[in-house]
Amino acid sequence: MTSHKNRYYRPIHQLKKLSSLTNEHGFFYEEVSDFEKNADPDEVRSEVEAQILTAISLGIQPTHLDSHAGCILGLYHNRDFLEVIFKLCEKYALPFCLPVRILEHPSFSSAQKERFRQRIHLANRLGVRLIDDIAGLPYQLLRGEGYEEAKKDLITQIHHLKPGITQITTHPAIVSDELKELTAHYEKREIEYQLFNDPDVRELMKNLSIKLTSWKKIRDLQRKS
Repeated sequence: MTSHKNRYYRPIHQLKKLSSLTNEHGFFYEEVSDFEKNADPDEVRSEVEAQILTAISLGIQPTHLDSHAGCILGLYHNRDFLEVIFKLCEKYALPFCLPVRILEHPSFSSAQKERFRQRIHLANRLGVRLIDDIAGLPYQLLRGEGYEEAKKDLITQIHHLKPGITQITTHPAIVSDELKELTAHYEKREIEYQLFNDPDVRELMKNLSIKLTSWKKIRDLQRKS
């Protein structure tokens, strides 16, 4: 529901103009805070459902719902759209990428945590599966960071994983001219690709009895319950 700095996207909903979701040029907002401040919940519902139905019409079976850069979580102006999204998750029997341990995050205020607690309760009541936690490296290449520094960070995070389902967020890719056009952090993308093929990382996950799963499996569990 938001654009990248160097890539601009429009709503795919065709039946009406979703003016609260776009800037003066008709593109999704670049900044999450602008989206959160201006978006109308009914238009959010219309656009997200249009995206779901478009994917299905193309033969793609969605495994879960998520949001770009957390744009529906209410991180800037305390205007979240989770109730809208959870109703769609219920309608299409899809889980959502929200970690329950967000309630333990030290950067959120008590009011924000209470709002998340209410939303998590709603998800449980609707039968929408959530995950327990999220881990992962920073998207950008940090100053002085190379492969070994990123590997050390990832290994530390793996050692500190708690029981439950954790999404290790990653953006693996092989450097190409196309990738360089898409992101200024193309080196980090290839580092992540190499990391998850690194024998040391794979062996560590095996030794810690970490089992790989997929959103499809989580979706299927939700549909069986």
